[in-house]
This record gives sequence, structure tokens and C-alpha cells, in this order.
Amino acid sequence: MAKKKKSMKKQTSRKISVRKVPGAGPLPEKVRPQAVRRAKSSSPASHQKQSERANFPIAAIGFSAGGLQALKDVFSYLPVETGMAFVIIQHLDPKHGSMSREILSRSTKMPVIVIEEGMRVRPNHVYVIPPNCNLGLSDGGRLQILPRAETRGQHMPLDFFFRRLAEERKSQAIGVVLSGTASDGTQGLIAIKNEGGITLVQDPRTSKFDGMPRSAIASGAVDLICPPKGIAAELARIARHSYVASRTGKKIRLLLMRSLKAWLRFFLSFELIQVLTLPITKIARFKDAWLEECCFKRLRTSRNMRTILKKILAR
Repeated sequence: MAKKKKSMKKQTSRKISVRKVPGAGPLPEKVRPQAVRRAKSSSPASHQKQSERANFPIAAIGFSAGGLQALKDVFSYLPVETGMAFVIIQHLDPKHGSMSREILSRSTKMPVIVIEEGMRVRPNHVYVIPPNCNLGLSDGGRLQILPRAETRGQHMPLDFFFRRLAEERKSQAIGVVLSGTASDGTQGLIAIKNEGGITLVQDPRTSKFDGMPRSAIASGAVDLICPPKGIAAELARIARHSYVASRTGKKIRLLLMRSLKAWLRFFLSFELIQVLTLPITKIARFKDAWLEECCFKRLRTSRNMRTILKKILAR
């Protein structure tokens, strides 16, 4: 027995022994869990999850003189759950901050945040540009604070960010130009339009200063011209559109099927509750038109419900 114990000790010592490299430092005694977590987080699967999370529209709203009231009107009529993020770009004095955050906080229930370096963009959030800088956007959906650049004596923060947004988000980029002077935002809207994004401009007749809206309209790169209330309605409509909704289609279909099951559960007798325990994927195989016809035209009595569910089971 003593010999067996000695042999077991030798085997375990052989397993644990690590070959040392000459000139290398001391080896760690234990593997740290944090290192393992970091290695897991840097795997391709984690990068894919991060890209999926960042796959939502970003609406950049730019304005200058007289645009603060228009901005307030847009967010007053805008629903909270749109599934998109909003970045506010304003012409600011280099030495003074903006009142946009305080004003918007009274107009919307969405979180309104002043941008910091490396901040990740999230849906249903509003991000406000700090003074004396330009904004960039990385491929991971992080905002970048960049040094201010002068173009022919003028600061063009709208064009700068609109171009970065178009490069990173392509067809999921939305550019909005409100009241303001000069022509900032025009070239940025053209870049968004060229990448397949959506461009909106405030109606010059409703803006205090119509320089920026008229310049954008003259470029021919504007999809819709409307007052602030109409801009809010259009953004809400875009958020409900099937093209935008398809980005999170699996989650939406799951919620719809759950609501359908709950609705059927309410009307069915206890005998057919077994049917509702079927996998969602089996019910989701049927055509949307057939489900719509069955659910909303024929499901009026419990007898019709039973016959339709028997058809579902037979298929």
C-alpha cells in the first residue's frame, strides 16, 4: 500500500510539473479566474454578440441658432421606446456648455447624457455633445471626443459626425437638421443619403433661422421636410417599420407568439391547454396570412378555436 501511495504521488507530481523556459520569470501558481473571463470575453462569439447589440439605428439631430425649441418639440412628441439612439449635435461656444441636457430632461423620459470619451451608444438613450469638440463613432458603437477642427474659419460639427455616422451605420444612419444659420449639415446629409440612410429636415417656414434647412433642401438629399411634430412622427414610424424591426426580429416574433398563446389561453377551455404547451417554433411555421385570418376573423367562438387548433396539431 505504501508503494502504491508513493507511485500515485509521483504521477500527480508529473502532471503538475511545468517545463521552465531559461531566462523566464517565475510561473504563476494558480490560474486566475479573471484571466479566464477576459479570454472568454475576447472570443469571436463575444464579438459577435457585441455587434448584434450594436445593430440598431442611430439618429443624429443637429441644429444651431433657434433650434433648441424645435428640439424640445421633437422629443415632446417622440415615444420613449423607439429602439434607436439619439445623438444631439449643437453649435456651441467653445467656453460655454449647452442647456440641451436640462431642457431635454423635461421633455422626454429617456436618459439624457452628456457624452464622455468611449461611451457606448445604447438604444432609447439621448446623448448630448460637449462644448469645443467634434464627435466620432467607432465600429464598436462607442462615441469618440475628437479635437475641434476649423474648416474655412467655420466649425462644422454636424458634417463631421454625420459623415462618421454614415460610414459606420450605413442604412441605419438617420440625419436630422433643425433650425440654424449657414450650411452645416448639408454635406453630412449627402453622405448619409449615399450610404442608404434616412434624412429629415425641419420645414424652413417653422424654423427661426432657415439657413441650414434651406441649404440641406437645395442639395436634393432630403427625404422628408416637415415641422418638429412631423419629424417626431416620422422617427416613430421608422422605428415601427419592418426593415428596422427585422434587426430584432427574433425577439419580436417571440413576444408576439407569447402574446398569442396568452390570448388563446384566456379563451380556451382547460381541456385544450395542453395544445398551448407546444414549442413556439412549431406554431410559427405557418404563414402569417393564415394565422392572421384564423386568429382575427374566425376565432370568435370556442368551437372555432378548437377546430383551428386541431388543424394546427394535424399539420
